[in-house]
Formats: sequence, structure tokens, C-alpha cells
Amino acid sequence: MISERPLELIKLSKQGKDVKVELNEEAIKILEKFNEPVKVLSIIGKYRTGKSYFANRFLGVKSGFSVVYGVEGVTKGIWLWGKKEDDHILLVLDFQGLDDIKENDKVDTILFTLAILLSSFLIINVLGVIERKHIQDLHCISKIAKKIQEQVENNQSLYYPDLLFLLRDCPIEKFLGSKHKNPKSYLFSILKKEKLPDEEDFDDEDEYELEKKRIEKRNQLKEHIVNNFKSHYCEILPFPVKNPNTDFPKLDNEDTHDDVINEEFDKSLMNLIKKIKENLGYKAIVKTKGSFKAFDKIPARVFSIIIKEYVQAVQGSNLIPDLMGVYDLAVKNHTTTMIENAKNKYIQAMDKESKKFPISGKELDEIHSKLLEQIKQEFIKNYYGDDEGKDIQSFKEIFEIYDKNTVLIGGYYKKYFDQNYEKSKQHCKELWKKLAIDSKFMEKLENAKFESYEECKNQLSRIREQFIEEIRGPAGTDFILQKMEECEVLQRSLMIKLEMDEKLRIQEEKAIQAEIENEKKTKQLAQLESNYEQMIKQNEQLEKDIQLLKENRKKQQEYFETELKKQKEKIEMLEKEKQNAAQKQMDLMKEMMNAQMFSLVGLGGLGGLGLGGLGGLGGLGGLGGLGAFSGHGLERVGLDIDRGCYSSKSKGHKKFYTLRSGERRELFTGPKGGRFYYTSGGNKRYI
Repeated sequence: MISERPLELIKLSKQGKDVKVELNEEAIKILEKFNEPVKVLSIIGKYRTGKSYFANRFLGVKSGFSVVYGVEGVTKGIWLWGKKEDDHILLVLDFQGLDDIKENDKVDTILFTLAILLSSFLIINVLGVIERKHIQDLHCISKIAKKIQEQVENNQSLYYPDLLFLLRDCPIEKFLGSKHKNPKSYLFSILKKEKLPDEEDFDDEDEYELEKKRIEKRNQLKEHIVNNFKSHYCEILPFPVKNPNTDFPKLDNEDTHDDVINEEFDKSLMNLIKKIKENLGYKAIVKTKGSFKAFDKIPARVFSIIIKEYVQAVQGSNLIPDLMGVYDLAVKNHTTTMIENAKNKYIQAMDKESKKFPISGKELDEIHSKLLEQIKQEFIKNYYGDDEGKDIQSFKEIFEIYDKNTVLIGGYYKKYFDQNYEKSKQHCKELWKKLAIDSKFMEKLENAKFESYEECKNQLSRIREQFIEEIRGPAGTDFILQKMEECEVLQRSLMIKLEMDEKLRIQEEKAIQAEIENEKKTKQLAQLESNYEQMIKQNEQLEKDIQLLKENRKKQQEYFETELKKQKEKIEMLEKEKQNAAQKQMDLMKEMMNAQMFSLVGLGGLGGLGLGGLGGLGGLGGLGGLGAFSGHGLERVGLDIDRGCYSSKSKGHKKFYTLRSGERRELFTGPKGGRFYYTSGGNKRYI
């Protein structure tokens, strides 16, 4: 149930000749809670005819609406109760009884007017059979129809409810054997136009005209009933209790209800309720015969607005509300509600989709477009206004803003676009952390720890490829471009550092090489200094040696000069002696040649001695002993020449000498006074 108990919806009270109609805000607030369309069943009729009991049973309860059996009516005003069924709200309106002697005729007119305006199915509860008065009670229909035609365009008309004449406490046998086969044919006969009276049957012309007008008025009313109500039915219910005289009070008591109820009534009632529910339509206020669209499913919340407008209208002199104004107000309110519902549906659907974030911008656009199109079609389907294009454009702008042919991000879509972008951005950060930070790549890049630019470039390229492969959401492109720009700056710094490091390395190598060279030169210099010192020492020693040599040389020079002087003197002396000896020898040779037969041994010995002495004194070598020769040969004579000794032998006409070294040479006699000589190195050496 929509509430714990039935609520008074409209209260009617007399104010002199007028009727005050008041609205119960509590009931209105109940209706405002629901957006589902309403199906409204109203039951109206004479008081004390079982309307409230029927209303309870229709809602599936045995008690709720007040049911007190007696001669006075209990229900005052209009009472509301209902429940939610499937996709709609089922509302039952229990009307105050008609023909109450304590009320004036205007109350009945207001009740009938509101019953027709508020209902989608109207039950006129009739005790017994339909009488002429019951038809006349519907006289307000003619007034309503006339007012409506004055308000609406020619292609529009009021949505009248279905009409059911429910004959209560009417024995079925009353129809048996009659000319009516069923309640439907009975109703048809009641609503059939009456023939106009024949003037010949009246003696008084005025009486004829009066009767004629009465019949024409009834026929007009019947015509309005037939033409305006969607459908019209007639059903019969027998007595509800077994004993009408004693059992009625027990019918509203749950403990005794089943004991006193008439089984035939109960069966007929349940069949009737089922039939009514099958034919019970949604509440609507306008139908179309052209392009104007009917508001054929009024939500409960909009219905509350219509009730307010109708209540305000029936208090005036016109009685009938401004239907087009009510329609426009209802449409406007309904459009607002649909937009609000669309928002909620969109938000719920997108909230569900947002659990999958981040997704690509294309995926999000597709989800958004598909959902928006679905909501838009539902909006169009349930739209009842006359400016559909404008309202739909307004509806779309809630979700996204259009600028010519370019869709700008705005409205509710922007919220999820931003949300997806932020989640994508966060995903990018986490992915970058995994690929570039946790792997120590960024640390190496920021601190320029790569050994080469190519190594850094290749590793960054692999990270970029893996990032693009794993990235989700629209922020990926912007994020990776930003990171690549940052890395490019760091790479340039790395390149500069590597170049500087290379230059420093080269400089260090050069410095090291220079240091090595310097050290080498230092060693060389030290060696040179050492050598120099040694040279100085050697030079000093040389100077000393030279000085010593000079001194020795001087001494030797002095000695040699002295000796030379002595030798010269000796040579001079020897030269003189030589000359003397040579002269003597020449003389001796002459004498020897002349005296071939004589022996000159003594002279030879003397000559050898003389020559030997001369050779030793001159330092020119010594001659060997010249043996005495005879006519047959020269005897061995030992001589000392040039500090060497030789021996001479005669062998035929040849003469030889032998040096101490063992070298043997041949002696010859030359033309120089017969002196002996030998050859050495191609030169002749005389002795």
C-alpha cells in the first residue's frame, strides 16, 4: 500500500450556498513520491450502497475505507488509497454519497465533475436498477463537454474514463424472462434515445413542448454519455450477505466476514474485479485526433498537480478547469521529471560503467552516445509536449554541449570524462612507475649513469613501446608525450654529460700521459742530473787525470826532451862513429876484395862489432852477425838488428836470416856498398 491507511484527499464543506473544497497535503505528498503512471478507479453513487466495501475488496483488503452500516453516509469528501502494482500505481477514490439531504445540489455536481476528471475508470454504484434519475445525475457531463469545447482546439478532446453502471443488491432473476438477455443489452436500452412524443397524443400544446424538451434533454445527455465515455458497461451484483436483515453489520468484521458473505456475491465480485483490472487504463487528460500527442500515462507525481488544478477550478463559477493550462502544466512538470529521471538513469548507468575505468576515450564516447540515445528515445516515447525539438535539445544539453557540429565536453558527460581521464592518468602514473621508476631507469637517467646515449635511447624506446601496449584511457597519449619530453631533456643532459665525461676522460688520459711523460722526464732529468753529477765528478777526475797526465806528460816531455837530447847527442856521436865505421868498412871491403885469398876474420869480427854497436845506438834495428865469407860462402854470424836477432846461412849464392819470431827472410846484397837488405811489405830494408 502507498500508505498505512486511506487518506482524505479532498474535503467538501458548506459555506452558506457555496461549497468549500480543500485539499489534503498529506495525501498529495504521498502521490509526489511516485513517478510511476497511475490507474485511477473511482466509485460514486448514493450513500449507503456499499461503495467503500467494494473499494476495499478491489484493493484486496477486507477493511480500510470506513464501512458502517446504517441509514446515514459515513464517507465525507473524497478518500484515496492505493498500492503499487507492476509498473503502475493503482489508486482507488471513494466518493462521498450522492443525494445526501444534508448537502446541497452543488456538492453532487462537484463530486461528479471531479469523478469524471480524475478517473480512468468510473463506477456509478446503483442500488437496484438504473432509473431515469441516475441518468439525470450525469447532467454535469453535458456542462463539461460544452466547457471543454470552448477551451480546446477542434482536434483535441478530454480523455473521459470508462463508465460502469454497477447494479447492487439486484437479483439476477429480475432480468430473467425479460426482454434483456444480459446487463449489456439492458444498458443499451437505457442509453437508447427516446422517441419524441406525438403531438396528437397531447391535448395541450404547452404540455407537448415541455415533454418534448425533457426528452430532447435526456437524449442529449445519453448522446454525450455514449459519445464521450471511452466504454460503458453494466454489471450486476446480488446481495452481499446471506441474510440482509441481520448479516450486513458482520460483513465488515474480519472474524465474521466469511460466515455471512453470499457465495454468489463473492464469486460475482471477484469476477468483476478481475474484469475491471483487465480493462482499467492509465489516467490521461488529452487525446489526439491530429498531431497533438495525448498525455496518456500520467505519473502519480504529475497526477498530484492535476488534482490541485482541478480542485482550484471546481471552486470557481466555471466549475470546469482550464484543461489546456492543466495539460501544459502537467507536461512541463512531467518533462522536468523525465529529465530528472534521465539524469538519474544516466548517472546510475555511468556509475556502473565507471567501475571499468580507465577505458579509451572512444569506448567512453560509445557508451555515452549509446546510453544517451537510449534515454533520448525513452524521453521521446514518453514526451507529451508540443515543442518536442526544443525540449529534446534542452534535454541533450544537460548531458553534453553542442557548438555547431563540434561536440564540446560538458554537462554530466564531463564528470565521467574527467573521472575517466583522472583514473587513466593514475593508471599511467602506476604503469610509468612500474616500467621506468621501479626498473631504476629514471634514476639512472636523472643521475646520468648510462654508459652511452644509445643504451639509454634503446631502453627508453622499449619502455615507450610497452607503455603504449599496456596503457588504458585517454590520458595515455598526453602522459607519454610529457614523459618523453622530460626524458628528452634528461637525454640531452645525459648526452652533454657523456660528451663532457668523454672530454674529461681524454683530458685525464692526456693528463695521465702527461704525468707519465713528466715523471719519465723527471726521471730522465734526475738521471741526467745524476749523469751530470757523475760527469762533473768524472770531469773533475778527468781534470785531475788530465792534470796528472799533463804533469806526467810534462815530466815525460822533460824526460823525453832530456833523453832525446841525450839520444841526439848519442846519435850524433854514433853517426860520427857510423860514418867512421862505414868508412872503415868501405875501406875494409876494398881491402877484402883486393885480398880475396886472405883471411879477414879479425877484420870481420871487428866490423861486425862496429856495426852491432852502431845499430843498437841508432834504434834502427840490428844486423845479424855477418859471418866471414870466403870464396866458397858466408859463415853464420849472429847480429842484433831492431832489437831482434837473426841468423844467417849461406846456401849456394843465397843468404837467409831468421827473426826471433821464427820468420825466415832472404838476404840480398845491394848496390849500396854491398849492404845486405830484405824485403818487407814491398819495401827494401837494408841492414
